[in-house]
Amino acid sequence: MRFPSAQDWQRGLDDCEKCLSIDPKFVKAYIRKGKIQHFLKQYHKALSTYDVALEIEPGNAEVLEAKRATMFAIQTTDSDPERAKQAMQGEQHTQTTGGTR
Repeated sequence: MRFPSAQDWQRGLDDCEKCLSIDPKFVKAYIRKGKIQHFLKQYHKALSTYDVALEIEPGNAEVLEAKRATMFAIQTTDSDPERAKQAMQGEQHTQTTGGTR
């Protein structure tokens, strides 16, 4: 079994960007981009990506679940407690407002 290389992940991000350049409201591309960023431990980038998706589809369950998983990863790995706190406040804001900022 071959594991994806860094080049494969970059290709995945490039594909997402290409899709979004064609259709900036293609939520599935934001989901995939966010999941790749999460896997690469770019958690705060993933959160930003999910926030854009939630602006397009505020109640999208897949985006909300992916964002929760990223928030959990930040809480358990972020060495900067203030950044983790800010990220959690953003999650609470999204839950109470339905994704609008």
